[in-house]
Amino acid sequence: MKKKDWCLMVFMTWCCSVVAYNFHDGLDHHYIYTSESEVLGKTNITIVCHLRVHPVNRSEDGIRLNRLKLDSIVIHQGNEFLIQNPRKWNLSTDFLFTMGSDGLIDLVHYHRDDEIEAVFLKKAIVSIFSAKSRTAHSGSVVSFTNVESDHSGQKIL
Repeated sequence: MKKKDWCLMVFMTWCCSVVAYNFHDGLDHHYIYTSESEVLGKTNITIVCHLRVHPVNRSEDGIRLNRLKLDSIVIHQGNEFLIQNPRKWNLSTDFLFTMGSDGLIDLVHYHRDDEIEAVFLKKAIVSIFSAKSRTAHSGSVVSFTNVESDHSGQKIL
């Protein structure tokens, strides 16, 4: 990292108290979400989701409506087993969420025909984007406080 870039990063961290995720207008933002878990300490099960987020519109007060689309879900166990979309979910349904200018997600809207497991997965993925970080400086120590908001309220982490 160049000295100029490092100084800019330190300055931005020092003067900016809120860090929010930003989706750019007119672009699809592609992501790969991976979750790995062990079953009885023996078998690794990996879930890989290919998804994209597309900003739909923005209100006058900075609230942005975004669309999440799951392109694929693949589950595999070690190197042996591979299955695509095991529950045969309809991946073409819309999942919309609003994000304020502060980075918090206030509202999600899912299709009424979505399976409840698909809704939970989409909510979990969207929650990754829902964080408001505040920096606090105390001498040479920098600490972060994250505030996440979901259907049950706000959580300070």
